[in-house]
Amino acid sequence: MTDYVINIEDVEPAPVELKDGWSNIDIRFVVDEKRSGSKEVCFWRVVFKPGAKHFKHRHTNSDEVIYFIRGRAASGAGDKETEAKAGDVHFISKNTIHWLRNMEQDEDLEVCCLLYTS
Repeated sequence: MTDYVINIEDVEPAPVELKDGWSNIDIRFVVDEKRSGSKEVCFWRVVFKPGAKHFKHRHTNSDEVIYFIRGRAASGAGDKETEAKAGDVHFISKNTIHWLRNMEQDEDLEVCCLLYTS
């Protein structure tokens, strides 16, 4: 494993596309296998432009934690959708279908996410 400190501005946005389940976002993988060598942890920051979303999906081997930094989101898991705002944390158990969308029309949504595989 590699130890490091990095600023989010030094990480290039990942080239994700609509076919990957993302729409109108800036996602930067800060801690991933390529950068850290860890297969157990992935940490990233996402900025969702107004109306942007991450479509329904699941992680079969990992729990996910989403921390809401700014904006207002519809955060769904299973058959339930709730409103999330800055300061909220959403924990999603592995293999749970979940999604996220920016509810604002004129403000970005910013979140940090962590996948943990045990």
